[in-house]
Amino acid sequence: MNKAQQIKEEIHALASKIDELKSDLKDMQQQCEHHFTGDLAYQRCEKCHYVEVMHY
Repeated sequence: MNKAQQIKEEIHALASKIDELKSDLKDMQQQCEHHFTGDLAYQRCEKCHYVEVMHY
């Protein structure tokens, strides 16, 4: 296997891991009992870092 193919496979593996981590984070944020702090523009949960944009 050449270096380019090896790099492509590593990129694919890392992209799959990122997708898995994003899914895990989304699940955690959906189950979190949020504790928001922030200002008029947005609020961020101190526990899970979920961001809620305030539209006024």
